[in-house]
Amino acid sequence: MLKFFAKQIFDALVVLFGNGLLNDIADFLSTINSATTDALNNGVISDAIGIFKGLAASLVILFFLVELLNEAQKDFVTFERLTVMLMRLLAVTIIVMNLELVVNGLEALSVEIFDAVKDLAGSTSNSFEIFGENASTGYRYSEVEDDLKDALGDAGIKQALMVILQLLIPWLISRLCYVVAYVITVGRSIELIVRAIFSPIGVANLFEDGTRSSGIRYLKKFAACALQLGAIAVILYASSALCNTLIDTLSDGYMTITKDNILDVLASSALWSMSAIQLAVIGITLKAQGICNDILGV
Repeated sequence: MLKFFAKQIFDALVVLFGNGLLNDIADFLSTINSATTDALNNGVISDAIGIFKGLAASLVILFFLVELLNEAQKDFVTFERLTVMLMRLLAVTIIVMNLELVVNGLEALSVEIFDAVKDLAGSTSNSFEIFGENASTGYRYSEVEDDLKDALGDAGIKQALMVILQLLIPWLISRLCYVVAYVITVGRSIELIVRAIFSPIGVANLFEDGTRSSGIRYLKKFAACALQLGAIAVILYASSALCNTLIDTLSDGYMTITKDNILDVLASSALWSMSAIQLAVIGITLKAQGICNDILGV
């Protein structure tokens, strides 16, 4: 039982004070990232896009004829106006026929943004130590297991239970962060694949209203969906940077947890302050799609 308590306490401390939440979610996002990229490059997805390209080509011609008819009803179609319409028809056709490149390019851009933010976050890890382990060593439980067990053994089972209870709600909040990030990320990947498959139809109408056409809006929404992964990475980095900046003050000057001061650290304002930041991460992560929509003006 002491071994179980020690492992749970150490894991909770790493999540709260050692960027464990950021690192675990970032690793999962990287996995989903790779899976999404592979799926978009999968022959089945390309074949599905190809099927809708035939329908999209018919819609492009239809929208072109409708616009031509509207112009004819307003006034005689001049040579210059007809030239512009034909150039637009050519541009739309080229975009529709090369949508795989557009889709993969937007996803690749999202991956680049995510990797850049992840590298930046990795270079700003805090220096908080837990029984001698820190971010640079990777918070190895095997290295602190004996010391932590000794500390809990000296304190007794009753004291260990008190520590567990103190960490329970913050640990549950961190688990909720995982669930929210995982669900949003997986949902984003599924939506991205669905939007990619139907992109030929969505992009077909680029004739009406210029840059405000439904085709442009569809591309913007696809780009916003792709950018969502980068937005989540920025949110996690921002919360980590905030924790790193405030952790010294919040923990009443303690920058290392040892068997002598673990109860003092847990009794400080640091524990609940870190939990409040993680709770805020949940709320802002749920708004990641809205942030991306605002960025692209969707």
